[in-house]
Amino acid sequence: MVRAGTLPLRLLALQYECNVVYGEEIIDRKLLQCVREENPILGTIDFVTKSSSSGSKGEGTTEVRRLVFQTVAREKECVIFQMGTRNPEWAVQAAKVVEHDVAAIDLNMVSMRRRGGGREGRTDGRTD
Repeated sequence: MVRAGTLPLRLLALQYECNVVYGEEIIDRKLLQCVREENPILGTIDFVTKSSSSGSKGEGTTEVRRLVFQTVAREKECVIFQMGTRNPEWAVQAAKVVEHDVAAIDLNMVSMRRRGGGREGRTDGRTD
């Protein structure tokens, strides 16, 4: 189910005694852009991307933060992190970002070729 792996739903599932909960699938390249931050106010561990955005009318730049994945210590032993990848090396690097905050990592590898072995299915621009 799309968008059915958010933290509030996972916590609700744990209240109803689920043994395992899954996060939403996150692409490895997105996770590699993240920094891990502990949020003491919410008691969460947040993986966020940071970028700069220039303000309107020359007001300067502001930092834009986007939440990619959020977890809490309570679900550490039962949350499965789903990662999409097309490159094993990127997957290993991305897994290291969350490895201490999740119970396991579910790796979903996509094929860059269409059925039949054609080259037109590649997404990296190469035709070899």
